[in-house]
Amino acid sequence: MKQGKAKIELGKVRAAVASPVLPKRHHNNQTTVRSVQSNDDVDAILIHQLPATLDLRPHAALVTDHVLVELAIAIMQRKLTISHLRIAGCNAFSAVGMRSLVHAIGPHLKSLDYSASIVKRDVLKVLVTRLEDLRELDFSSCATLSSDVLRDFMPCCNHTLEKCNLAHCNLVNDEGGLTQCANLKSLNLAHSPLVGDRGLAALGVGCGALQFVSFEGLINITDTGMVKFVAGCMALRVLHLKRCVTDRSLAAIGAHCHHLRSINLCGCGRISTTGMTTLVLGATQLQAIDVQGCNLLTEEVLCVVATNLPALQLLNVNGCQQITDNGIRTLADHLPYVTSATHFRGLEPLANATNLKFATHQKTIAHSAAIRLQAWYRGHLGRIQAASWRRIQLEVPAAKRLKQWYMMLRLVREVNRRAFATSVARRSATTIQALVRGFLVRARLDRDANNMFRLHVGNVAATKIQTRYRGHFVRHGTTMVNQALHRMRVRVAEQRRVRCAVMVQRSYRARLNRCRLVEITHVNSLRRRQCHDAASKLQRLYRSRAARAQTAVLRRAMEEHKAWKRHQVRVAVRLQSNWRRHAARRTIDAARVAHAERVAKRHAGATAVQRVGRGWLGRKKALVRRTQWMAQTAAAKRLQRWWRRCLAPRANTVAYQSLVAQIKLQLLAEAADAEAKTQAMLQKDRRKHDMDSASEADSEDDWYAYPGTNGQPWWFSPSRDQRQIVRPNCYAIAKSMVGLGVRVYWPFEATWFQGRIVKYCTSKRKHKIEYLDGDKEWSVLDDVEVGHLQLFNHECWLMYDNYVASERATKAALYVNVRLQRYDVATFAWKTGKIRWFDDTSGLFCVAYDDAISAVNGSVGGDEMVDLLGCEDDFQLQDRRSFEWMGPGAYFFGPAYAATRVQDYMDYTGPYEEPMPNDVVDGGGGYGDDGNMWNNEGGEAVAYGDWTENDYATNEWNDGNLDSTWVSEHQEDLIADDGGFAAAD
Repeated sequence: MKQGKAKIELGKVRAAVASPVLPKRHHNNQTTVRSVQSNDDVDAILIHQLPATLDLRPHAALVTDHVLVELAIAIMQRKLTISHLRIAGCNAFSAVGMRSLVHAIGPHLKSLDYSASIVKRDVLKVLVTRLEDLRELDFSSCATLSSDVLRDFMPCCNHTLEKCNLAHCNLVNDEGGLTQCANLKSLNLAHSPLVGDRGLAALGVGCGALQFVSFEGLINITDTGMVKFVAGCMALRVLHLKRCVTDRSLAAIGAHCHHLRSINLCGCGRISTTGMTTLVLGATQLQAIDVQGCNLLTEEVLCVVATNLPALQLLNVNGCQQITDNGIRTLADHLPYVTSATHFRGLEPLANATNLKFATHQKTIAHSAAIRLQAWYRGHLGRIQAASWRRIQLEVPAAKRLKQWYMMLRLVREVNRRAFATSVARRSATTIQALVRGFLVRARLDRDANNMFRLHVGNVAATKIQTRYRGHFVRHGTTMVNQALHRMRVRVAEQRRVRCAVMVQRSYRARLNRCRLVEITHVNSLRRRQCHDAASKLQRLYRSRAARAQTAVLRRAMEEHKAWKRHQVRVAVRLQSNWRRHAARRTIDAARVAHAERVAKRHAGATAVQRVGRGWLGRKKALVRRTQWMAQTAAAKRLQRWWRRCLAPRANTVAYQSLVAQIKLQLLAEAADAEAKTQAMLQKDRRKHDMDSASEADSEDDWYAYPGTNGQPWWFSPSRDQRQIVRPNCYAIAKSMVGLGVRVYWPFEATWFQGRIVKYCTSKRKHKIEYLDGDKEWSVLDDVEVGHLQLFNHECWLMYDNYVASERATKAALYVNVRLQRYDVATFAWKTGKIRWFDDTSGLFCVAYDDAISAVNGSVGGDEMVDLLGCEDDFQLQDRRSFEWMGPGAYFFGPAYAATRVQDYMDYTGPYEEPMPNDVVDGGGGYGDDGNMWNNEGGEAVAYGDWTENDYATNEWNDGNLDSTWVSEHQEDLIADDGGFAAAD
């Protein structure tokens, strides 16, 4: 049926091509001559063709639509199978002729060569309709081939294409449409200047089976595109990169392409010895290297090649001025299969390199066979010696154990077999039902299509038969009329005289009859005109009445429809108002509950603050009173001693008091010097911390862990002059956005660009965004125009102003950008890295390790999602100031609480999370970028260096410094007393 349809279409095309351009009188002769010439051309083309190949390149000038139609007819008549079509340079045909040829070739075409031609979109559309198994495609040197045309053509061969040549196609860019060819193995994009990094990245994602690639002369590609390309195409064997890459690309190639056999780096003047070393260390199977014109390479590369590439057969170093001939000869001496090249600077294969390889493999096989024979013989001797002992000590218990194990294995296999048979039967039944139903549907569709096709074919055939018969009848009837006319002329000549008389009579009678006919015709025409006018008037009246009735019906229907629409609108408005009222009530109720909770928390916080403040005031008053009492007691004692001394002055007493005064003065001077030195050291330490970049108020590293004298640890910030009972969680909301998807609207391009937030800078208050196209930027999200920024909260996209971080994500932001180490049970060592972000949906942290190998799949540069909350015993975090490693819980509560857990931190609600008044925030009582204040137990800022002075848990400091304080206050009195005593003496 398909062949019959194809023949009918070929006949239509042939008639359309041959008939319209010829004059009508000479149509048959010119058609015959042209058919003979076309048949000769077709025979001349087909006689020199290879099996399964149609090569039209030698006959490009003769290939027109008519020739293609004749070729299609000849191929169908001879039943030829064409797998390879070569139409390079053939520009004289159109889609009409190509449609005939494609229908004749059918779905057997596997190779198409359309290079160096003017590519036409309609021709490619015709090709798409019949290509089902195309594996090789050549569009090289097609100046008119654009990415749009190529993208429309590629879907027909995405799953079958294995080789594609797009060299010297100046209009092909990154949107070429090759990204879905999963089976593509060979690709040539040489000298296609519009291809860039986005195209290479797309090839790396969709064409992972590539083995032979040529990127020669691609001036718009960079290392970024090459890194993404080789990361996805790890099966590369041959790679041409003339004048394209640098050391970064070579490092990526060496890390991913371990099966690489040949690489061409001609003209890559920016590659150095470091890049070549990383390439050779990674791709140890290289056999051919071409580095012409790479001036930065030194002879160190030859050392790496000699030690890591034993199978090297070709090395071209023309233009490498730092590589000497002596180094090349030395390298040739150390490699078994190469020798110094004669036509270029480098190495070339030996004449007997193949035989040497075969001999080496043969020796290796012989050595392995000898070792295996020796091992078998020694094992045989050992088995003979242990046979007797095995029979007595091992065989019986082993036999029982083997029997038990065998029975268990049989039982397990039987159970698995039955389960598998049941599942297979169910799947088979489902598959059979699906196949049967599909077959029935397709059979019904095929019957309908066949019936329609038969009807169409019958109509066309009947039309053609009728046309041919009528033409034949007209031509045959014309010949008979001519003969009858000839006989009639003979009879007329014989009866001319008789006819003259008859004609005179007939003329006279005709004159009379015509006069009568004119009168009758006039009367009849007048009657017909009257009847026509009457009928027209009746029709006009009836049609106007029918139109008015129909208009009234339509008007009533329109009024009813409008009324129904108004009713629908009223109902919809009522439903919307009810739902919005319900939603508003729910929102108001939730807001009231939240407000009540906030008020309760505020009252509780105020109570706690008041309790702490009153305690501090009480202790302060008690200290003042105690100091006054002790001062009064000391003054009274001194007065008593002085009075007694006055009552009984003695020389020894005076000398003793003078000595005591001198000793006290010396002690006071030493104490003053010590105090001055202490103040100088404290001032120096303050300046040191002031000069430290981490001491800025914007830094979150400016927190120190101090153990209190009462066992309570503290966190102290010199720049903020504060202390906290727990580590503050600065910039929690800003850091909780790290790892979320983001979309930014660019007004100039009128496009949304999608990416991910990967980092947050606390000093500049900026987020780093990496877009999917490879671009990166630092941006202040609060400064972005409203409506131009969206975030993906793991469930849906929402505007930036509507983003609300969960409590768990806000708390987990404490660990973002913190150094982490994990104990690896495989290597029995700690793996260090840094926490990048927290995934709120899965509860996992994204960790980037310091080493290049990911812990998940061994890929270079990969990140790992770890369960820090569930396996915290395997992790440790590093304090940024002290560089001390501690557990995740201790990182928040302090090193003194070694038994704390991350879950304790997640459940912990401290006063540092309570909102504080604006006057406290502005006054420096606490610091928090997210609107949350951490607690300040002291109620006042603690000066840096005076930590123990505010610790009122013990009175050691106050008691120890009381005498020195009193002495400093009464130093002048002591000096005066000493003078008085001396005068009295």
